[in-house]
Amino acid sequence: MRVQKLKLRVFGVLRNHSDANGMLELELESPVDVETCAELKDELIRHFERNGAGFDPGILRECALADEESVLSPGERLRTLQNLALLPPVCGG
Repeated sequence: MRVQKLKLRVFGVLRNHSDANGMLELELESPVDVETCAELKDELIRHFERNGAGFDPGILRECALADEESVLSPGERLRTLQNLALLPPVCGG
């Protein structure tokens, strides 16, 4: 799947980098091909390493990707790039 613009719903600490609706919109430097969740996360990490403006890309290594139905495994093939969410690790009590 070829991607240059991406819109992700984000939660937790990632909301510090989103708009008021919890959406993070990115424009990658050039179109990239991604097929799996792991490839998309790797591309996001590279993007934020180059352009992060205070964003720690390391948090992305711990995040899960989800679609509207479930949390996606790293090797899972992406069916679409629409309605994806980044879920940071959380702990609670």
